[in-house]
Amino acid sequence: AEWTAVRSSSADIVAVNQSSFERIVLDEKRDVVVMFHSQGCEGCGHMAVYYKRVGLRFRELGIKSLVVARMDVTDESPPPFLKLQLPSLPSLVMFPAKDKGPPFRFFSGIAKVLEMMKWAHSEASVTFELPDHAHLNPADVVEFKIQVAEREQQLAEKAMQEAEAIQAEEERKAAAKAKRRQREDAAKQAGGGEL
Repeated sequence: AEWTAVRSSSADIVAVNQSSFERIVLDEKRDVVVMFHSQGCEGCGHMAVYYKRVGLRFRELGIKSLVVARMDVTDESPPPFLKLQLPSLPSLVMFPAKDKGPPFRFFSGIAKVLEMMKWAHSEASVTFELPDHAHLNPADVVEFKIQVAEREQQLAEKAMQEAEAIQAEEERKAAAKAKRRQREDAAKQAGGGEL
């Protein structure tokens, strides 16, 4: 899956190249997170799906101090004066508004929307509020809460069934033990106290 297959609107993800990199990424008024990717990179395509959602959610949340960008490094590379070494692709790098130089801040978590959003929030030099469930829009939050409530109810029912099964097993064992004791007592009485 190439980037074009999951293309987001230009309002969500800003495409940068060598000629626009300095103007967009090195803008000292904004934090900029950049996903470096290349054509034919399978991992890039997988991450792009989540990264697109990151851009969408930051836009929907109205966070204007953060730019979510991408750069295709198939035929271009970041400006050489940065001396930015990309360990692998895809690479997510934060360029904070007040500190654009090394050491660079690389994302190293699980490439999921909330984790990337939390990382961007923690690395940004311009503070902003990140609400609970930031990765979900209001309708999704309602659905999420319904799913959580249903799951909790299912778990409670399962725990109740397991407790009932354990109690029934303990009662069965107690009854079997009582029967065994009865037989032993009956055998002792029949045999004159000996087994």
